[in-house]
Amino acid sequence: MQGQSAPSLDLYDQHRCHCRFSFPLHEPWASSCPCIPFGFPPTPLPSLVLAVVLVYSGSAAIAPLSRTSTSDEVCLRRMAWSQSTRVTLGAVLGSLVGFYVADRLEDEYKVRRSRRWQEGPVGVGTNRTERTNTHLFDRIRAGKTQGEVQRGSAEREREEESRDPMKRDVPRSGEGTDVFEPPWGPLGRDFVLGTVSGFGKLWLQVLNTFTVTNHETLLRCALERKKGDGLITVSNHASTLDDPFVISALLPWEVFYRENQHQKVRWSMCAKSVCFKNKILEDFFRNGKVMPIGRGEGFDQPIVARMAERLVLGDWVHVFPEGKVVPHGGVDRLKWGTAKLLCECKAAGKVPKVLPFYHHGMADVMGIGNWFPRVGKRVHVVVGEPLDMSDLTTRCNQEGENQAVLFSQIMQRIEENLKKLELQAKAGVGEGFAGGKTNTA
Repeated sequence: MQGQSAPSLDLYDQHRCHCRFSFPLHEPWASSCPCIPFGFPPTPLPSLVLAVVLVYSGSAAIAPLSRTSTSDEVCLRRMAWSQSTRVTLGAVLGSLVGFYVADRLEDEYKVRRSRRWQEGPVGVGTNRTERTNTHLFDRIRAGKTQGEVQRGSAEREREEESRDPMKRDVPRSGEGTDVFEPPWGPLGRDFVLGTVSGFGKLWLQVLNTFTVTNHETLLRCALERKKGDGLITVSNHASTLDDPFVISALLPWEVFYRENQHQKVRWSMCAKSVCFKNKILEDFFRNGKVMPIGRGEGFDQPIVARMAERLVLGDWVHVFPEGKVVPHGGVDRLKWGTAKLLCECKAAGKVPKVLPFYHHGMADVMGIGNWFPRVGKRVHVVVGEPLDMSDLTTRCNQEGENQAVLFSQIMQRIEENLKKLELQAKAGVGEGFAGGKTNTA
């Protein structure tokens, strides 16, 4: 409270502050804790200080490069311009490095804080429940009732959810803000899709070799489908750039930068921990028609039902059924998410087409551990035929039907077709180099 002096630390408070991760800094006794200066601070001040230090160090390191031994007065102005340019470049590079390092420090701080929250401080508790009770005891000792403390905690949780949409369930159509709407508007979505797809086409079709077998089937299913006919494409997942690079190279460029006119570009899903770490990334990927999904949280997530709604409306959804990047590029065990999507659509009365394709060579372009995509490689894609899943989808949501067995059978059929396409793709790479018949996207 205002006007109160910070109480001295008793034995209990000393246990609380043995590490500054164990208590909030706004407590009245927090300023008395001798452990405050240690560990990663909870504010971005060290990040700014580090960035400023690296700016000046980068400038000082690059500035001497502009010094020459000439004494010609005609060159003095040119020398001054060159020196200022290099100092500016040093400042920019120093800022980039500084903010990168600061971001890594902040991530490490968050990991340590989360781990400390789970373990609890020494001498107070060993789990989150005990620590919550300890915090409750502190508040009650400060003069608040238990009901006031619990109501305050609930209000803070609601505020956090309102600030972070990733903590909320994805709303259905017509419920609040539609997460499928582009944050930067229709033109912003056209810009993001056009720019990213243009870079992907440049990298695969110009700096690498890109060929496709049965390309016309994909174009017919993706671009010539009737209104209301949904499409699910499934493929292997060999690198972090499979989508958007492969998808971009498979379709004409105008499909992407004119998305606002025809709504034909695919929807996709990406792990929250990878693509939605902050507000900027969240808006960027949502403009690129990518939605967040929790890695390791199973297929019974709200976003799966929302994607099923898009399929019922006639949209295209691309799925990596393996749920992860497979280093060797082959087909690994498939998860049940695609089967869940099909049964959700069946419950709504419209079952989309399922079109598999397999790509070979993306692991060479952008393998695990690579910081930048490579050039001079070959990527070959084999597109299959639409799968007939009617004998399986008719059993969806039926009484007495074991849904786990059904999901397993659906994914087994998809896996078998992907493995057939894998053999064709590896054989097609050799035929392509020998002058075989393949279509270039």
